[in-house]
Order: sequence, then C-alpha cells, then structure tokens
Amino acid sequence: MSAITELVDLPPREQISLLRAGILPEVFDEVAQAYGLTREAFAQRLRISIRTLNRKKKEAARLGPTESERVLRAARLHHHARLVYATDEAAAQWLLTPAAPLGGAAPLDLSDTDVGMAQAESFIMGVGYGMFQ
Repeated sequence: MSAITELVDLPPREQISLLRAGILPEVFDEVAQAYGLTREAFAQRLRISIRTLNRKKKEAARLGPTESERVLRAARLHHHARLVYATDEAAAQWLLTPAAPLGGAAPLDLSDTDVGMAQAESFIMGVGYGMFQ
C-alpha cells in the first residue's frame, strides 16, 4: 500500500492525530515521488522550507502540523486525480499542469491553503464529471 493510500484512507480522527503528531520526512519523500518531483521541487511547491525538511530528516524528527497538513493535502489531490486518470504518471502530470479554470495555477500549487485546496478539489471533481478536460 502506498503512502498516499495509507494517509488518505485513515479515518478522519486518525488523520487529525497524525497531523498533530507530525508525519515523518520519509512520507514526504514518498508523496514527492508519486508526483515525480525531487524533494526540493516538491517542498517549493508546498511552500515548505527545504532546510527544515532536511534537518528533520537528519534528526529523524517529524514534520510540524502545518507541513504535515500540506503533505496530506497533496496526497489527497493525487488520490483524487488517480481516480480520474489511468496511471500515477498521468495523474501527477495533470496536477502539475497550469489550468485556466484555476487562474492559470497548477492544482498542486493551490494545495498549500485551505481555500486553494477546495478550488483544486472542485476542479478535479469537475474533470471527473466531464465538465473540464
């Protein structure tokens, strides 16, 4: 089972507990890999300091709640896109591509805020229902 599936399939109470405790940097790396991005590129897109991420990994420490939430959001987006697209690669490519209905932003780039995440999720649902391509 992938890190994305494990995160997304947790019951909400367990997700909340995990976010409060913080996820491990290795989970960050697995989600970045699902997007086909380096840890640096993924950190930049999620607006997470690469220095903090590297320090946490070196110390075997967990990410903070804010960073953990951003990783969970990215995992949820990938999971939703994977339900629409046939492969992980196609889902990731779509999530990294700027879209006019999102003001020219890529869906992943909106996942660092709650409002942006809602927009990206609505867009994915619209694609799933054939409203967008």
